[in-house]
Amino acid sequence: MDKWTILLIAWMVAGVVSACVVGLIAKKPKKPPCETCKWLNFKFCKGSRTYRYRCGVQGGFDKPPLYCKDYERRDEGGGAD
Repeated sequence: MDKWTILLIAWMVAGVVSACVVGLIAKKPKKPPCETCKWLNFKFCKGSRTYRYRCGVQGGFDKPPLYCKDYERRDEGGGAD
């Protein structure tokens, strides 16, 4: 093998490795704000007959909002999920 073939193979391997690293970093699931909010009263499983999320301020909803105007971070030791 000549030096250009080795360089091409090394370049391709570096591209694949960097694409994998970027893909793993970019796809971290983000928690909705309700998961850490002090106003979250209950979080039910997906198949329940009631709303999945019960908020002490906004009522109930199935899909948590991406942003919440009443969001307040829960204390570290308080509240059960």
